[in-house]
Amino acid sequence: MDTPPLSEIELLAEMARLRTRNAELEAALTAQAASSEQWLHGVLETMQESVLLIGADWRYRYLNAAAERQSRRPREELLGRTVMECWPGIEDTEFFQLEQQVMHERVPARIDGPFTFPDGQERWFEWKIEPAPEGLLILTIDITERKRAEQLAQDQERRLRTVTNTIPALIWSGRPDGFIDYLNDGWLAFTGLTEDQALGTGWMQALHPEDRAATEVRWAEATRTGTFFEVEQRLRGADGTYHWFLTRAQPVREPTGTVSAWHGVNVDITERKAVKAALQRSQGDLLKFASQVPGMLYQFELRPDGSACLPFCTDAIRDLFGATPEQVREDATPLFDLVHPEDRDGFTDAIAQSTTHLTPFQCEYRVVRPDQPVRWIWSRSTPERLATGGVRWHGYSMDVTSQKQAAAALQAAHDALEQRVRERTADLQATQVRLQLAVQAGKVGLWDWDLRTNQVYFSPEYQRMLGYADEPSANEFAEWERRVHPDDLGPALENVRAFIRQPDGDYWNEFRMRHCDGTYRWVLSQASLFSDAQGQPVRMLGSHIDVTASKQAEAALAAHAETLSRMNAELTRALRLKDEFMAMMSHELRTPLNAVLGITDGLLEEGYGPLSPRQRQALEYVVTGGQHLLGILSDILDLTRIEAGVVQLDTAPVKVERLCRTALQIVAERVRKKEIRLLPTVAFGLVGLRADERRLTQILVNLLDNAVKFTPAQGTVGLEVEGNVAREQITFTVWDTGIGIATEDMGRLFQPFTQVDGRLARSYDGIGLGLTLVQRLTELHGGSVQVASIPGMGSRFTITLPWAEDDNFPSSEPGAARPAVQPTWEQPPHVLVAEDHEPTLELYAEQLARAGCTITTARTGIEALAQIQAQRPDVVVLDIQLPELDGLSVIRQVREDAVLAATPIIAVTALAMPGDRERGLSTGASAYLTKPVGVRTLMATIAELYL
Repeated sequence: MDTPPLSEIELLAEMARLRTRNAELEAALTAQAASSEQWLHGVLETMQESVLLIGADWRYRYLNAAAERQSRRPREELLGRTVMECWPGIEDTEFFQLEQQVMHERVPARIDGPFTFPDGQERWFEWKIEPAPEGLLILTIDITERKRAEQLAQDQERRLRTVTNTIPALIWSGRPDGFIDYLNDGWLAFTGLTEDQALGTGWMQALHPEDRAATEVRWAEATRTGTFFEVEQRLRGADGTYHWFLTRAQPVREPTGTVSAWHGVNVDITERKAVKAALQRSQGDLLKFASQVPGMLYQFELRPDGSACLPFCTDAIRDLFGATPEQVREDATPLFDLVHPEDRDGFTDAIAQSTTHLTPFQCEYRVVRPDQPVRWIWSRSTPERLATGGVRWHGYSMDVTSQKQAAAALQAAHDALEQRVRERTADLQATQVRLQLAVQAGKVGLWDWDLRTNQVYFSPEYQRMLGYADEPSANEFAEWERRVHPDDLGPALENVRAFIRQPDGDYWNEFRMRHCDGTYRWVLSQASLFSDAQGQPVRMLGSHIDVTASKQAEAALAAHAETLSRMNAELTRALRLKDEFMAMMSHELRTPLNAVLGITDGLLEEGYGPLSPRQRQALEYVVTGGQHLLGILSDILDLTRIEAGVVQLDTAPVKVERLCRTALQIVAERVRKKEIRLLPTVAFGLVGLRADERRLTQILVNLLDNAVKFTPAQGTVGLEVEGNVAREQITFTVWDTGIGIATEDMGRLFQPFTQVDGRLARSYDGIGLGLTLVQRLTELHGGSVQVASIPGMGSRFTITLPWAEDDNFPSSEPGAARPAVQPTWEQPPHVLVAEDHEPTLELYAEQLARAGCTITTARTGIEALAQIQAQRPDVVVLDIQLPELDGLSVIRQVREDAVLAATPIIAVTALAMPGDRERGLSTGASAYLTKPVGVRTLMATIAELYL
């Protein structure tokens, strides 16, 4: 549908409305433009950079606040004026010429440079010039401070280069990736390379070919990880020679930790290397010299914190302490643990005294190592205080075990003194040959003889040992000849000449030398021979040691042995006189006693007339007293014969029942008088044994008599007999309900002429020989005695004798053989049997030899100890009651020896007192047996300990 045309009036109205709307839009646009202009003006005024607008006529059209500050003039003085008017002479500057170029070419440009203000002050600016529709837009930044910093950095770099070029070292630097970007003049001058040749990686061409690969790898690793770089390398100089350098480089890090550069230096250590090599050669010569010393040279250091080390020691430490020099170089405290516990306090006290007073350290101590026997070590050293506050000793240690052992052997074996003296001398000579050169602390004199000039160097210690320290003697061979004892000079010279002619063996020479006080000292001299390139001997280097004390000790021991021999002879004579006296006493006492008892018997039979009751009673007292005296005399003579070894047992089959009946009948009267009850018990089936019936009866009577004596009236006394085929033993036990025995009195029971109640007013008669005879006679039978007692409740005495089933006659199977005593072992053991009872010793030795064992015997404690140390048997059978040295003492000494400590020892005793077994096992016995010990029991025990 068509719109009807507007009327004229409507058209005028619409035009009026449009004009109104246009006016409103124009006003809005004007307001918006004014607001934008105002915002832009605000931004320009707050900018730190200077903003200027210059018209095509070169007049200032606009300056912001920053431009006003930089120009140091009010903007009113600049606006509307030309640049040339404001800054006279600007037309001649490079800056103005660049402005003209931008004005004409309409291409942006940038420039920085100095500008001098009218007051003469100069500032650096950076100008950015942009073409504008009405002229130029210029942005200006004041870069004066930055320029000053750059100039300062350049000045510092210039000074640094000057310093690095004047330092007598090779200085260089590199980028983080290891690229070398600077080498000082010294580096370039030394190598003869140019900067272009050496920068980057070109510097490696100066490295020695053998060092190049290793240096390249380590430098790459350092730059990769950012760690400190250090290497010793050789650099080729401009003259073609190589020098050793210590090269170090330190990374420079940013605050973030990243590496920004490397700074390095090469320090010439060629001379240091040469000195070190010379020092190593010198040390090698010193160590070679020290290796000739028979012992250990050392430096021991005690630090302020209490730790200890051995900065230097010779290889002899391996033999003395089982360690290497490297193991103790930083920490020597493990050596203290090797010192014997009994010597440790004295050892540490000696160190403390030397530390406090700086006096020489000297100590003799034992070293205990698991792989060797206990060894004696003698050490001496001289201390010095260090700047650190610690103390260092310079000294010498040597093994003196041989001397110790030789001295002990000479003292112990007086019956073979001459042989022992020869062994001691041989040990001493062998030890002295092993002694080497030492320093002053070791008390070893040094000498150095030039065979070509006959000049001899005598060390200060050599002079001091002979008393010539204050007046040194001439350094010539004739001086030594003048000092040697005339009787020793010829043999000594011949030994020297023989060694020079044939130096293959060891040289040692023992002779006397004159001391300055006129006396002579025994000297042991030893040496090594050195030859020239043609093999001609040119020099002898050696030492001497004063062995006077050892010689005197040997002489003293020889005199002591002679004294002991003389004393033994006197003792033998005394024993012979005692036997003669006992024989005479037997004759002189028995003869009148027999007459007294015979006459008394005649009187009692009224052969001399009738007797009154009182007379008969008196004579009965005489008979009783005489028989008592005769019994005492018989006991004394029996004990004397037993101890003299002249009593022989008459062994034969003995019926047990008859033996017990006879013994009980002998004490029956005394039992009846005290109304004591007797309880005899013999095990069923036990018929007999083999023994000396008279002596066995004597044993039982003595025990029964004692039991009756010490049991109150109406008490009980028993006799029990038992057999044990498995243990090959028969036991006779006499027990009572008497007064008993206190524990502290047990040790005196079997001592002759001793009673538990030893007072003058004692309640019981006797002279104390009964139990002594019981013990001696039991041991003659190869048996043992055991005692158990409780005071107030009674005692039990048990006699144990050897016994076997075929001794129990009549045998159910006559002629039946006893089981074989033969353990099963692949390699029979070496057994040492120590026993002073000859029949028992022969029995054990014979049976063990049949079983294939190797047998060594000993009859005294000292002999047993010496055989154990010399033979090192697999098992030891040791009687506790040995002469000279008891068995418990032997066990203790064996257990103290590190090498022998594990040796199995079977302790055997014939007298088993309470606590004996526990005491023997705690001393170190592996097993404890009570005699009699059957062969089967002994074999089983040996097999248990050996296999």
